[in-house]
Amino acid sequence: MPPTQITNVSELTKEGIGDLYFRSLGNIETRKMHAGLVTARSGPTPVAPVIHDVELDFKCWYSGLLSLAHAIDPGVELVPAQEMTGYIVQNFERAKTAIAA
Repeated sequence: MPPTQITNVSELTKEGIGDLYFRSLGNIETRKMHAGLVTARSGPTPVAPVIHDVELDFKCWYSGLLSLAHAIDPGVELVPAQEMTGYIVQNFERAKTAIAA
């Protein structure tokens, strides 16, 4: 998966942010850093994550993205966290597919 280059963080849309998250889930290397999914992956018999696992993981991931965006552009206004979380939850099947890849 080629890296994504973002030239202007203020232009990130809900769909664009969601795509970045789903791409991160689908990448074997970056998926290891998704702390919210560790419980589902650990143990003698790993289980597929449920909506709650993905929701918590996304909140952590999005906090990091917001911190980075504000470091790049201190005045940037991105999609509110609650709205983004709702979008990710609505697209849970996409998250499951990305994780299974």
